[in-house]
Amino acid sequence: MTPPRQRSRATTDAEIAELRTRILRHASALIGRDGIDGCSISAVAHAAGCSLGMIQHHFGTRDGLLLATIEFRSDAAVSEWRRLQAAAPDPIAALRALLAFAVEGDESLADAWGFWVQAYVAAPRNPDVRDAVERTLREWRALFVDTIAAARDAGLIPATVDPERAATMLIAATDGLAIQANGGFYGTDADHMRATLNELATQLLSLDPAKEPA
Repeated sequence: MTPPRQRSRATTDAEIAELRTRILRHASALIGRDGIDGCSISAVAHAAGCSLGMIQHHFGTRDGLLLATIEFRSDAAVSEWRRLQAAAPDPIAALRALLAFAVEGDESLADAWGFWVQAYVAAPRNPDVRDAVERTLREWRALFVDTIAAARDAGLIPATVDPERAATMLIAATDGLAIQANGGFYGTDADHMRATLNELATQLLSLDPAKEPA
């Protein structure tokens, strides 16, 4: 008897990875647009063009899908930042790239920050979401601290600069400006947010704009 043909595992793995990514991208978009409460398994299944059972098979519950989406967004952001960091000629250029990415990366400010603002709002009500967001924020903060410390160690900023304190202030400004820009408050938009963050970095780190590349 001829044994039954088996599907290629590589093809199956590739299809599974593509499906998971598609689901997580649509879940992310729904959260940014409708909030976490609007991100039901049925809504995601409809948007992603797959069955409810397929989502439940890969992610279990709605909370499992939500946590996987936060991890997906976090991993994508850190990977993109690492790419930008590797391409930067020095730590100051890397910091400028990080600040630019904090405003808009591959996504618009509304799409990127729409998601994270909703995650922040949900965190106090859901301990698992809070833990997932906190892990992301710790990694995000470490990017600032490490980059500023590298700039100080390279003699590009004064030795008196405290990377922890500078990172705290820059992240506080980033989050606050993002909420303002996402809501259209105070006339804040992406360009205003970007200019304000760069000006704050210049002041905090005692940078000389005349010595930076145009």
